[in-house]
Amino acid sequence: MLKKRLTRQSHKSRMLSGGSTTSN
Repeated sequence: MLKKRLTRQSHKSRMLSGGSTTSN
């Protein structure tokens, strides 16, 4: 959960690139 907060920016970029690749 804490890690997700740090990778929030990366997650947004991944969402646009992949989609449901990192659906935690």
